[in-house]
Amino acid sequence: MANSTVKVNYAIVHNVKKEQRANASLELSQTCFDASDEKTIDLIAELNNRYKENITYGHFIDDDQDSTSFEKELTTYIGKRGTTEFIEMTKKTVSLLRVRMDSETLAKGGYVIYSDYTEGRNHYFAVFLIRDKNGKVFKKSHAGFTIQQVVHVDTERLAVACRVNIPLFKKKDGWYLGFINIRQPETSEYFRKWINAEKAQKSDDDSKFLVRIINEIDPPEEDGKVITRDELRSRAFDHIKAYGKGNMPIRNLSKALFNDEDTIQAFAEKNDWPINSEFVPSKKQIAKLLKTSARGDNIDIKFPPSYYGDQIKIDPNDPSLVVIRSINLARSIKEESQ
Repeated sequence: MANSTVKVNYAIVHNVKKEQRANASLELSQTCFDASDEKTIDLIAELNNRYKENITYGHFIDDDQDSTSFEKELTTYIGKRGTTEFIEMTKKTVSLLRVRMDSETLAKGGYVIYSDYTEGRNHYFAVFLIRDKNGKVFKKSHAGFTIQQVVHVDTERLAVACRVNIPLFKKKDGWYLGFINIRQPETSEYFRKWINAEKAQKSDDDSKFLVRIINEIDPPEEDGKVITRDELRSRAFDHIKAYGKGNMPIRNLSKALFNDEDTIQAFAEKNDWPINSEFVPSKKQIAKLLKTSARGDNIDIKFPPSYYGDQIKIDPNDPSLVVIRSINLARSIKEESQ
């Protein structure tokens, strides 16, 4: 059944045929898939969902001397956006991939699926490289390939992928490029070089987004009752602290807090908060789950996050006026001032 949240504008597949220690060759499609066909929509929706499970954000590397690159071809396509432009862009860039594969002895080929699609209010351009040795998904036709059936695209089939948030890319605003963070160096390295991208070092930003998510996501139920926000913060802090200086998989945290591996990443995607699926937590940022610290004009205060907006407020009519409602603090200030 088609995924109602995904709308496919264009989709096409080319086949890069290559075994290890052999040269690559191309089987190019001349036509796009039918964007309204349920099998097309299901395929892109399935690949998009698999993509979310292991995402790393980054950006293209500027290379003014290279007149032909994935980024430049993508920019040209986005400026015109039509069926002909889409097909030409995919042919040019997959040819660059074939050349890249020839220089990588251990690289193996696969089906390269390009798609321009939307999911909710987000507009993406994505490239997925999957392996379909038994021909369960794609079958050769006179003009290219047809979709046989959509199968569960696990991490063995989905070798690597990249996805560009088109509106952010056009503005060069924020983390517009995401790619799958896989543990197959021979695949990920030549793919990264092909799109000419690098991973962003953003553990501090990731930690800020994570704290924001914990502060805003609906707390889970336990024994028929919704736990408190403070309890959720405390559990998150304890789980994150256990990783120390090591990488923390978001899916593990999500499973521990919500008994579901996808809850946190899905909430981040829904709110356009680009958080890597695995990162080293920032001790300074994560500490804000338990205590908020503020400093200014020789005044230092620390308070639980749940106090903000209730016991501690900034006057909406006077942004320089901070209101703290606490009888015990008032008494302490009075005693210390005498």
